Amino acid sequence: MMLNKKITHSNQESVDPSFSDWMSPMLEEDNSNFIGKMLAIPGENEELVEDVVADFTSPRVRKQFNALMYGFKEVIPLKLIYIFDERELEVLIYGGHSIDVGDWMRFTDYRGYKKDDEVIQWFWQEIQRWPNTMRSDLLEFATGTPRIPINGFRDLRGSDGPRRFTIEKSGDPRAPPTSQVSKNKIKLPPYKNHATLSVKLMLVLALRSPE
Repeated sequence: MMLNKKITHSNQESVDPSFSDWMSPMLEEDNSNFIGKMLAIPGENEELVEDVVADFTSPRVRKQFNALMYGFKEVIPLKLIYIFDERELEVLIYGGHSIDVGDWMRFTDYRGYKKDDEVIQWFWQEIQRWPNTMRSDLLEFATGTPRIPINGFRDLRGSDGPRRFTIEKSGDPRAPPTSQVSKNKIKLPPYKNHATLSVKLMLVLALRSPE
């Protein structure tokens, strides 16, 4: 909608999966069990589906969308965003999904640790083994967001402005790490071995409750 593009069945799926699922049978060749067949809607139903999706979606969010656009235009002229498609605009506004561990490491500060300390080496080895979804979960635990800025970790911000990701030596080695979201900080206890660190990090993902 921000790009003045028509809302379609394909992009409605990410907004309201249940409604998208309800409409999907109309696009199938064999839609004999769908109410559309009962209404004798012939042959190609794609155009009808797109019209229904647009009519169903736009009124539901129009008031909120107009308020959003009013504020957005005060900051960024709309002509500047029309060069992007919807995925590019999403990254610009919300940040990226894919997490580059090398970039994460380059823009990390340490308190009480040095980057060559054994615990820190274990930490990054563990993160490198994880799939992107788990990395995002840990990032959200530490920073409050599962996404990174478009320019990577160098542009990470805290509650008081630009603030690098920080690993601080703190806590009981018998306990899992904690976090300080406003400071983009993980408080990592000095674990005695890699296996313990691995278990404690997995526990963090299970609990997902920063201090």
